[in-house]
Amino acid sequence: MDLKLRKTGLWIILCLVLTAATLSYAHGNRGSRNHYGTGYGQAAGREEKGGEASGQIAAWLFGLANFPVALSILLKAGGKAMPQGLNLKKTIDLANSRQKRHLMRLHYWLNPVAAAVAIFHFSAAECRSTIMPELGLGLMLLIIILGLMMTFRLSPMPMRKAICKLHTSPISLAAAISILMIGHSMIH
Repeated sequence: MDLKLRKTGLWIILCLVLTAATLSYAHGNRGSRNHYGTGYGQAAGREEKGGEASGQIAAWLFGLANFPVALSILLKAGGKAMPQGLNLKKTIDLANSRQKRHLMRLHYWLNPVAAAVAIFHFSAAECRSTIMPELGLGLMLLIIILGLMMTFRLSPMPMRKAICKLHTSPISLAAAISILMIGHSMIH
């Protein structure tokens, strides 16, 4: 197994562990006082303004928009793990190129829509106790802007390689998701 495949697997495992830890922390603190010091359960007034529904919609849209990328990563990893002589490796590579051709439009166009819903969610769900949601949203918006710069070739030629590396880095995605999840677990 090559080093890149091991690193990708390690990042996936790390993200899953971090997700499980933050979700268990959030569910364990649902009965405690909220960040304003009044009431119990969810943050007072948060869901009444549409924060919960818009947050769920944004999360699902981001998941759907990035499904083709996750599928491509899994298919590439599966193809690399296969022995060279098998026809199954060629079939996996062909399936990956077809899914990219047809499904990557979701990635290109649904991520900005999801970002707009996330911005609405941020404005509808007020929380002044932590800066983590702002940091997570900012990092996600930066990743999306870099992706748009790549798609529409808006960056100068010398910067394209660096922008591509930053946009496709699992570290930036893991950081954004981690910050968002930790921030949301602090709020709930």
